[in-house]
Amino acid sequence: MALGDKKDTLTQDIHESVRNVLGKHVKIAERRAVRMETKGDKMENRILLTLSTMDKVYSFHTQEELNQTSDSLITAIVTAISDLFPGIPIDQVVRRIEVSPVGRMENLSNLLRGSNSETELSIPCGNFSRQYACMCDYYGLPYREEVAWDVDTIYMSHNSKELNLRDFDHLDPKDLIPIIAALELNSFFLQFRCSHLKLSHECSERLLAVLKKSTTLEEIYVDNAGFKGDFANKLSMAIISNSNSSLHGIDLSHNLIEDRGITSLCGFLAKARQGQRFPR
Repeated sequence: MALGDKKDTLTQDIHESVRNVLGKHVKIAERRAVRMETKGDKMENRILLTLSTMDKVYSFHTQEELNQTSDSLITAIVTAISDLFPGIPIDQVVRRIEVSPVGRMENLSNLLRGSNSETELSIPCGNFSRQYACMCDYYGLPYREEVAWDVDTIYMSHNSKELNLRDFDHLDPKDLIPIIAALELNSFFLQFRCSHLKLSHECSERLLAVLKKSTTLEEIYVDNAGFKGDFANKLSMAIISNSNSSLHGIDLSHNLIEDRGITSLCGFLAKARQGQRFPR
C-alpha cells in the first residue's frame, strides 16, 4: 500500500476515510504515509519497523532521507503502546525495534526507557477495560460494556487486585476469553480466580498464554475448574518458560490431575525453587 512519502500528501479525503474505517471511538495518535511490503514485491528501501501479530508480519518502509518521519512513527507507536499498557516495559510488548542507521536508536533511547507512572495512576485498574476491548477486537468477539463497567467501577472502588472470573460467569463461555487474555499485559491485577468454574478449552489456553507473558500475576486460584493431568503439565511448562514471572501461589485443588499431573508439578517445583514459586 502506498500513499506517498510526505505527511502533506494525506489529503482531507484520506483523513476522513481513515476516520470512517476506524470509527469515532478510536483515538488516532499518528497519521503518516508509509510503504508496506507486500508478498511478491521487491523493495530495496531499508525497513523502518516490523509489526508481528502471532504468525502475521507487516513490514513498513520509508525513504532513507526521511529519518524524521520514521522517528515520528516509532514515537507514536511506542507512546500508544505505553498508554495502552501502563507499567509494562516496552520490550515486553515489542520484542525489538530495528532502525537504520543503528546510531539513530540513541535519539529514541529516552523514549524507550521512559516512565509512564503518571498514566498508570490516572486510569482505572491499569487500563484493563481498554486492554479488554483490544482483545475483543483481536479474537473477533463482542465487547461487553458490563465487563468494563464492573472493572472500572466496582473493582476500582474497592481497589481489588484480584480478578474473579465468577463475576462474569453469566456471560457466554466464549466471552470469557478476552477477559482472561487482557491479563497478559496488565500491571494492576495480582491475583486471578476461577474457583468452581469449569473453563472451556479456549479459556484454558488463554490462561496458559497469560502465564507465559505476565510479569505481575502473583497468585492464581483454579480449584475445581475441571482440569486434568495434561493441563497440569502445560501449566508447569508455561510458568517455567516465563523467566520474569512473579507467580508464587497456585491453587489446583479438586482437579483430577492424577499422577502425571503431580509429576509435572514436581518438576516445576524443582525448577522454581530458586525463584520460590510454589504451588499449593
